[in-house]
Amino acid sequence: MTIWVLRGAAVTVLAAMWWLSRVLAQARWQVAACIPVRQDADGSWQAVNLTWYGIVSAVAYSLAVAALVFLGAGLGAALGSLLAMVAAVLAVCMPASRLVAAWVEGKSATLTVGGAVFVALWLVPVVAWGVRQYWGGLPPWPQVLAASAVAYALGEGVGRLACCSFGCCYGRRVEELPAPWRRLATPLAVRFWGATKKAAYASGLEGVALVPVQGMATVVHGLAAWMGAEALAAGDVDLALAWAGIVPLAWRVVSEFLRADFRGNARFSAYQWMAVVGMVWIGGILGLVPATEIRFDGSAALGALSHPGTLLALLGVFVVSLAYTGISRVTAACVHLRVRPERI
Repeated sequence: MTIWVLRGAAVTVLAAMWWLSRVLAQARWQVAACIPVRQDADGSWQAVNLTWYGIVSAVAYSLAVAALVFLGAGLGAALGSLLAMVAAVLAVCMPASRLVAAWVEGKSATLTVGGAVFVALWLVPVVAWGVRQYWGGLPPWPQVLAASAVAYALGEGVGRLACCSFGCCYGRRVEELPAPWRRLATPLAVRFWGATKKAAYASGLEGVALVPVQGMATVVHGLAAWMGAEALAAGDVDLALAWAGIVPLAWRVVSEFLRADFRGNARFSAYQWMAVVGMVWIGGILGLVPATEIRFDGSAALGALSHPGTLLALLGVFVVSLAYTGISRVTAACVHLRVRPERI
């Protein structure tokens, strides 16, 4: 009975995420707050924008870490070892998201999840092995990688909602699709509103019916995370890694053909090559690493998730991520403050 309650909740969450992908495309859901920083001669203030992109991204990072703590502890990992691994991986992958984008796209104010994930695919096994070897408290690295893959799938599924808010990672015009696909995509199309949405200022696509790549990614990654988590809970590490590792990477390859934003000058983008290499890497792990039977401890998982240290770590991840992704580098604001005479 419990598993069906969880499945019902998962379906409800996926539906809510799809709905949010439509809502966040509206103009009002790009900027959450304007922070005045410098006053002009006319009394107005130059301000920086705190974006919903950053808030949603911070939530996504936090949920991914929470999922990794929950799954890792259920596999027998010690909380301190898990948090040490998370800190090391995030310290490399968060800057990598900007550095890889700058390398591929030549833009310093752009972030790429695909690039960060490619780095993480190689980094997580090394860090997990190192922590287990010199500190202890972690299960074998294939199990850690499987838990990390589920956490990533959940994080990117939620994180794609941030793209809906900013209007980035947008799809092609529906009218450009072949007729059969156009009929299928038309009722699902998304329209971005607001001159500061990236789809508007980068490609002139404000109000145009586009393939809902972000919403589709949200559902695909959410489904992959759900199936991967169920597989881990059932003790099947290989199936969890296949669902949460290979499915999102395969979606990356396919979805790039549906996108209209700049992804580099190559016809088959660098991000698609990264995904292909990642799938080969995971396939090699599944083929070469002996399968092991595990027992998932739900009580230990819940205990680690509710530990004060975990809650503080999640708060720290949220704050750091919000500071890193939330302050807009491509939009600005001018704020006029006034007194409301009717309230005096």
